[in-house]
Amino acid sequence: MSRRVLTSRCTRGGVTKVNGVKEYRYFAGGEWRTAENHKLFVVFRPYDRGLCARVAAGGRPEAILAVDAVAKAYPAWSQTTPAERARINSHSGQRQYPI
Repeated sequence: MSRRVLTSRCTRGGVTKVNGVKEYRYFAGGEWRTAENHKLFVVFRPYDRGLCARVAAGGRPEAILAVDAVAKAYPAWSQTTPAERARINSHSGQRQYPI
């Protein structure tokens, strides 16, 4: 008897589900990105060692891109008030992990 493997993909906010496993991209320069060569590392649940997620395996190119994006955004960010920063940061977790 042959078995059929179903592959489902749904993407939202940097997270893709593939066969029920979340794959996370990283956010830099205003967009969600995959690591160079689409490299991923796996995350296992500590209590049963089951596959929990796959995460973008960023390296030097991703770090350079992220630092450049921060440097570009800093002048505008430095002009915001502490209250504005708190409001923006309080919602950041909701945007990162919507699934």
